[in-house]
Amino acid sequence: MEHRLPEKHAYPFAPPRTPLGNWRAKKFPLDKQSIEKSQFLSESKHHFVRRSDKENGCKRNNRRKKRLKKTALVALIILVFIGTVVYFSPKFPDFLETETNLQNATLETYPETNLPNKTLETNPKNTSLKYVLRGKANHIKFTIFGGLNVYLNELPRSITYFPWEAEPTTKDFVMKFLNEDIQSDYLTELVQKIRVETGNKDDQARIAISLVQQIPYDWEGLTSGNIEDRYPYEVIYDDMGVCGEKSRLLAFLLRELGFDVVLFNFESESHMAAGLKCPVQYSYKNTGYCFIETARPIIITDCQEEYVGAGKLTSFPEIIHISDGFSFDSVSEEYNDAQEWIRLSNISNSAGGYLEETDYNKWLSLVNKYGIKIS
Repeated sequence: MEHRLPEKHAYPFAPPRTPLGNWRAKKFPLDKQSIEKSQFLSESKHHFVRRSDKENGCKRNNRRKKRLKKTALVALIILVFIGTVVYFSPKFPDFLETETNLQNATLETYPETNLPNKTLETNPKNTSLKYVLRGKANHIKFTIFGGLNVYLNELPRSITYFPWEAEPTTKDFVMKFLNEDIQSDYLTELVQKIRVETGNKDDQARIAISLVQQIPYDWEGLTSGNIEDRYPYEVIYDDMGVCGEKSRLLAFLLRELGFDVVLFNFESESHMAAGLKCPVQYSYKNTGYCFIETARPIIITDCQEEYVGAGKLTSFPEIIHISDGFSFDSVSEEYNDAQEWIRLSNISNSAGGYLEETDYNKWLSLVNKYGIKIS
């Protein structure tokens, strides 16, 4: 217990302890040569060690005092400057308060990104979008807004570019219509409603296809040449559209449902249709995408219809890729029905519009299954 006190440490060969404790920073091995050296230092040079340590300590203390004085002086100058500004600028605190309020208002108004623009939700109206799935007709109720329709209607249809830039392509124009942010916020709700109807991915695609096909074709716009070039949301709001407008709407819905989608652009026939990734044997001209007519209810993969002013489609289309995603692998059901429909149509045309009772029943079954409209 006594040994714990420094004065009781009776080690005879310890080097002399200086006021700064330098001896703690050195280690002396306990060999004979070191012991003799230690005794020599303590007898001969003790005063030199102490004097040297003292001088070094004084120098360090002086430098420390100078630093402290300099720091204190700088701090005093800063405090005086701040006090002067506050004293001679009475509006300074109000400015800080105003800035804080503006930041708080911004946080409250826009708590997160990609939210619907509430100012466009004017003149709401409820619409009921019809679709037919395997002979059963259903409707999806959807609220549309006149304010958003006016906003989209006023957007420019052109793309501005500089002479040194590449000329915009057909795909550039298509994506301009599909990627409008505010429109996407509202159409996503319709996509969610389609998902609620069924958990089967391919049936979700069938619902979207039938829903777009059931929207009336804009015959007035076609005959007058006054094509609106509508955005997808406008097609729903106006409840009409031409082939290009309706094909873009379907491309948007299928893309958001997660499918691999293209658009077939038949420039020679001035026609556009949608394409959905599918097994090659069922695809249009071995492109890997099945043909989907959007102008009116037509069975998926049926590309034998005739179009006003163009007849049947004979040219190879420009393929505009929209998105990667799922493949519509169960399309064999539609493909087989389409082949039967084409066979019955050929018989009817050759017989002056008549069918035998058995064929007529098959024809009528397909009409009801796909909601085909008969004039």
